[in-house]
Amino acid sequence: MLYKKTLLLLILAFFVFTTLFDGGCTKKPQGNAPVEESFSTAPITTKVSKDLSAYQKEFIEFQDYSQYLSNLNSVNELVCYGNIALLNAGIEMASKEHPQAVVHYTNMFIIDLKSHKIIRTIKYDKEDGFNNVFPYGINENWIVYQENDDDEFNPNFVFYAINRKTNETKKLIERRRGHDDFFTKGELVPSNTGLRIESPQGILRGNKFYFKIYLTADKVDEKGGIPAISDSIYEVDLNTGNIKKIIHITEKYGGIATFSVNDHYLAYCLAKRDFEKERLVEDIYLYSLENGKLSKFTDNGVCENPRLTEDNWIIYQVWLPEALSSDATVFAKSMGKPAFYNIIRPINKEKPVLKVSAVGTADNPYPIYPTCTDISPDGRFIFFEEPFRLLDRKTNTLITLKGVPSTRLHCFADDNTLVNFWVVDKRVGLLIIDISKLLKLSN
Repeated sequence: MLYKKTLLLLILAFFVFTTLFDGGCTKKPQGNAPVEESFSTAPITTKVSKDLSAYQKEFIEFQDYSQYLSNLNSVNELVCYGNIALLNAGIEMASKEHPQAVVHYTNMFIIDLKSHKIIRTIKYDKEDGFNNVFPYGINENWIVYQENDDDEFNPNFVFYAINRKTNETKKLIERRRGHDDFFTKGELVPSNTGLRIESPQGILRGNKFYFKIYLTADKVDEKGGIPAISDSIYEVDLNTGNIKKIIHITEKYGGIATFSVNDHYLAYCLAKRDFEKERLVEDIYLYSLENGKLSKFTDNGVCENPRLTEDNWIIYQVWLPEALSSDATVFAKSMGKPAFYNIIRPINKEKPVLKVSAVGTADNPYPIYPTCTDISPDGRFIFFEEPFRLLDRKTNTLITLKGVPSTRLHCFADDNTLVNFWVVDKRVGLLIIDISKLLKLSN
């Protein structure tokens, strides 16, 4: 009995000491050190909420921005952090140069969700040849955005970063057609093929910005395809402006489809065309930001769209092989069936593998896929579409949400708040959804 009391006191003393020494907070993992599990690893339980249509006012706040946005008919992106939202929106109209074509003219609106006001508008610079201002990310220190023209396949663009502490705006990188020395440096560009740069992808992470540039030839080759020259991911240090290339791929008929970043890793999907098998082959690779090592994470040729969480888990899509086929007869077999499912697992692969599959509803009895659309900053909540579903990783409960507005543009502003862009009854605005209240009402 004395031994048990002594042991209990020692454990209690150790707990008090570590809590005081650590400031009462969990330490952030250093480098690629294992992350202490904070969420459940039990199998996923599925449920359907009661119809929440009559309870929306209890967990949703509607912020009306009609006075600013009512004349807009082109809305393309919503990015949130804390009480600030970035919205890319504008109008579609024909230009003098291309009277038969519809051109997007969009600005970036910086919205304060507390005051319900648009505090700044960054307008497109038509004189400089740009007609679009596109937000790429926001955090406590930075806002990163891009100005570009309306050329989807070979754009001119400039990336900018706003320092939120000093309000200074700095130019990160610029691309003008015909002046591609930065992107083509060290590349072997085949003669008489021409060159095309596709629209970049980008992710803001801490004081770093990661962007992807895909170079292709401008002419079709003997196989009837346009071969890639290279696909590269660059890391920009926003404090110093230094830029370095960290991923460089030279697959002739392939490139990086999507990528994701957390504090420890960069994950990307390499997609390439297999002409013999007549299908697309897709696998996921992991790059360590700490030691620069690159490893192949999947090896079955059907995995894409990786999403990394804060606790070093990864979410990705697994396709049915026939859905990736370029053979019309084979592809026809996938019609009317779910095309892919989602896998959720730790990066170290040592723990349970969780699966989220397509599910039918009365409105859509033959769903094609469940798309992972956003993850809360702490990694607890994951949203899926087709239908609108919320995975609570604390309990590993996947809830199909009935009567909750589902929109194309939505994102987490913080760990408990989801923001939706919404147009209803000629009113334009944002829906602010309180996740904790939603969960209580959904039971």
